[in-house]
Amino acid sequence: MKRIIITSLIGITTMTTTALTLPLLSQQSYTQTADSQAEKLDSSQTEKLEQLIKTALQQMGQYQHQKSIETFQQALAIARKIKDRKKEADANFGLGFNYNSIGKPQEALNFYNEALPILQELGDRSGEAVTLNSIGAVYDNIGKPQKALEYYQQALPIRREVGDRSGVAAALNNIGGVYRNIGKPQKALEYYQQALSIVREVNNRSGTASILNNIAAVYGSIGKPQKALEYFEQALPIWKEVEDRSGVATTLNNIGGVYDNIGKPQKALEYFEQALPIMREMKNRSGVATTLNNIGGVYGSIGKPQKALEYY
Repeated sequence: MKRIIITSLIGITTMTTTALTLPLLSQQSYTQTADSQAEKLDSSQTEKLEQLIKTALQQMGQYQHQKSIETFQQALAIARKIKDRKKEADANFGLGFNYNSIGKPQEALNFYNEALPILQELGDRSGEAVTLNSIGAVYDNIGKPQKALEYYQQALPIRREVGDRSGVAAALNNIGGVYRNIGKPQKALEYYQQALSIVREVNNRSGTASILNNIAAVYGSIGKPQKALEYFEQALPIWKEVEDRSGVATTLNNIGGVYDNIGKPQKALEYFEQALPIMREMKNRSGVATTLNNIGGVYGSIGKPQKALEYY
């Protein structure tokens, strides 16, 4: 029985933004330089807008997505009122990110698509690329790979144009993920290998581990378990080095899955049983369930049905 492999698109695939900063956000300091009431009012509104966006970002970083949405909505209203197009784009992007995070992809697309033409109008190429990538990620997550590919492929040349090497790697990785999902493993490997070369070049250790895991999963899916092990085993010490418990647990589980599939149940158990306490420690319920199922499956396959039932 083939065990479940928890594939990793963690880290680099989600490089659409970071938790505490919007890549679109311009950091500026504002001072009042005139005494007119109108200018004071405008400066006051600008300062309020800055503070709202700062607060919304903090809320987003603390996973308080509903509160962040409310704060970004206030910011958006002020940005439109004072005709601050940059902050209008920032607020729209932030709303898109939050709605995507709470599982409302259509709302996310609506706000990302509000941000995109503003960024294009402002000539913000970096922000445009981030937003294109974010739209692609939404389509990817809702099972529309061709639409995802369309947006990822628009983002890629812009990332190259602005010299964003990490962004180029993210786009290449995401394109690889789409090809993998639509059953084109060789195309997937081609893009993953390009991404891997870049993340190594820029010394992005988490990104390196994530892409190694992605490459391994492709090899596992096309019946090349030794190649899969080779890449999973390169990823594991990097996850440990960067203290990414999720990455460690995922990769331990994946290595166990490969050993089980090639008829080495004791080796499989060794890895599954290392993964399980980490999954529990992280309160990753789906990961715990998958790993318990995998352990139960191994015991079932070696003629220990009662032991298997303890895990199922």
